[in-house]
Amino acid sequence: MRSLGLKPPISWSDIEAAARVLKAEGVKYPNALRLGPQEAEGETLTMPASPHR
Repeated sequence: MRSLGLKPPISWSDIEAAARVLKAEGVKYPNALRLGPQEAEGETLTMPASPHR
């Protein structure tokens, strides 16, 4: 992220903006939340739907 001039995100908007930059750079999955197989429900329920799709 540093090589792209990105700072650590502190809000959901920051995460979304960083994901856009990373995706434009060819990162296949620019935003992921890996909690493990026992936390599949948590992974699904913690990411809010983006109004900017």
